[in-house]
Amino acid sequence: MTIINIIYEQAQEYYRLRRLNLEVRNVLSNEVRNVLSNNEQQEVRNALSDKLNLQDMDQDFNNVETFVDDVKEYVNTRITQLKLLFAEKTSKVMSILVAMIMSALVFFLFLVLVCIAGAIAIGQWLESFWLGFLVIAGIVLLAGFFLWIFKDQIIRKPIMNVLIKTMFDKDEDEKD
Repeated sequence: MTIINIIYEQAQEYYRLRRLNLEVRNVLSNEVRNVLSNNEQQEVRNALSDKLNLQDMDQDFNNVETFVDDVKEYVNTRITQLKLLFAEKTSKVMSILVAMIMSALVFFLFLVLVCIAGAIAIGQWLESFWLGFLVIAGIVLLAGFFLWIFKDQIIRKPIMNVLIKTMFDKDEDEKD
């Protein structure tokens, strides 16, 4: 049974008792007026009010309404907090991905320039530029082959670990 159902049942019970009290008062007021004096009528009203304890019921119902409002406010605040946390984590992941892509592009440009310089140097040493470029192309092909074979250990797992660490960073979550 959820808290909303309990609150709904409490409200129904409150209104049922309230209607019962009004019905009893109407019946008693008509019947008692004929039989009892004013003082006796007042004593009967006081006794009924004490039995039905309407003031406490009103206060309890107001407490339940306050509680429901507090629960709604808490849920809305928690949803907003989770949305903000999601936005923060997403922005961190995206910024890391953009930084990694930019670093990879700079490294690629550096590698291309080093390969060209190495090909020219080897070409001068072998006295044939095309042989220098062929040797560097073979080295790059061999490096690419090893990179493809060990891509999980070299590329996928480190990137995955960085993203997981960013998404589930406990130190920053505990500050909240």
